[in-house]
Amino acid sequence: MPVEDIFPYLPQDVVDYLLDQKNQERLLNEGKKKLKEAMLKIEDQLKLLDGRQDDQICTISWGNIYQKSTVNNVRHALVGRLSKSMDAYLKSNRKLLRLHRQMYKDTAIVFHKWGNTAGVPRLGDEEV
Repeated sequence: MPVEDIFPYLPQDVVDYLLDQKNQERLLNEGKKKLKEAMLKIEDQLKLLDGRQDDQICTISWGNIYQKSTVNNVRHALVGRLSKSMDAYLKSNRKLLRLHRQMYKDTAIVFHKWGNTAGVPRLGDEEV
């Protein structure tokens, strides 16, 4: 249900702010989803290297470019990419948590100032 329908008498700048928060939440969730998919793909690629000797030669490709390398070099490169992806995922998750806290506070203020406080979500009562 749109914010405008819930509180038709809210000032436009408040509505814009709340909508901006929802857009930020959507973008962060999309980014987290893409990072999670990338990490799963890297983990699948690492599983392909399990049980192979480190000095064994393998061919890797990226688009139309093929290159020979050792299993050890490929494994180290994949672990590095996985580490960077995990770091970005955690940063995105922290931003999302901060945004959720701010959204709860802002929603409480909006309900307190312009509406019924019985519908205010309480921080910590949300489902995980």
